[in-house]
Amino acid sequence: TVSLTQPVFNYASYQNWRSGVWSSKSSMTTFNYQNQQFMVNVANAYFDILQAQESLDYRLAAKKSYYFTLSQTKEKMKVGLSTENDVKQALADYDSSVAEVIKAQNNVKVAKIATIWMEVVVKLVTKHVKYAMGKNY
Repeated sequence: TVSLTQPVFNYASYQNWRSGVWSSKSSMTTFNYQNQQFMVNVANAYFDILQAQESLDYRLAAKKSYYFTLSQTKEKMKVGLSTENDVKQALADYDSSVAEVIKAQNNVKVAKIATIWMEVVVKLVTKHVKYAMGKNY
């Protein structure tokens, strides 16, 4: 004789199923949070580029202004309206502005490189996720 039994309700299986549902919801929530965080990071990277470029534009204008001041101070010294200390101070201000321009140019490059790296990472992760999900994804 063959005997077959099947329980009407298996509480352990039901609990495993519920645990799986909650685990799935938790994973989806974490994924959505990470997705939102990633979008914020991308936006911040692009805003960093804009801020660095704006700072560079300001520094270039300041450098131009300090150069003009240095030129005027040198001319004033030639006619006796300014001292050598005034020229040295104007030169120091101009040199400082040149250094600030170099620093601002570097900040623009760093912000652009950071954004490029972010784009590379996104492409790699997307490629691996598509591969992991199957070719139909």
